[in-house]
Amino acid sequence: MFANKLYKNEDGFVLVFLALTLPILFLVVVLVIDGGQFYRRHAELNNLAIQSANSGILEFSETLKELAEENYNTICVVSESPAICSSTNMFDFLSSTEIFNLVYSINVQEQINDNVLRFGIDYDPQGELVDENFTIDFPYNFDIDKKEVFIKVGIKDAPSRFFEGIMPTTKEITTESVAKLSLE
Repeated sequence: MFANKLYKNEDGFVLVFLALTLPILFLVVVLVIDGGQFYRRHAELNNLAIQSANSGILEFSETLKELAEENYNTICVVSESPAICSSTNMFDFLSSTEIFNLVYSINVQEQINDNVLRFGIDYDPQGELVDENFTIDFPYNFDIDKKEVFIKVGIKDAPSRFFEGIMPTTKEITTESVAKLSLE
């Protein structure tokens, strides 16, 4: 009889129900927001890695262009220039040896690394990255016979998470991008 009376009396049920479900609902909302921020940061870093690799390969292309212009001026600025001087392809004015020496030049590699780091740090949407977050591999899989130069840029970041102080979160974002310059 007491049990029937207990089940039939629904006074306060809504309060108890809300007291039990609101913390769970709050937890689910926080997890969704946290996961969304993690995913957004991953997308940001992926785009940044692509753009940083492209900036590095563009820097190398500019270095090649400068050397090609020097060679053009040496070869073609004479009274009777050879037939090659009518070419618009800068690689006609560069030898394989010159390209090889540029690729493995410590100064050029440092210049490209500095350019990639500067670009990546300057254009990080959250402004949190430092040099240690980047790995730059130039030249990457270089083979002069294939007439291609690659640069690989990797970015690692451990973004702050909502539950960082409560639950251990070791999720680290790692993304890599490879850019290619064809030497033909």
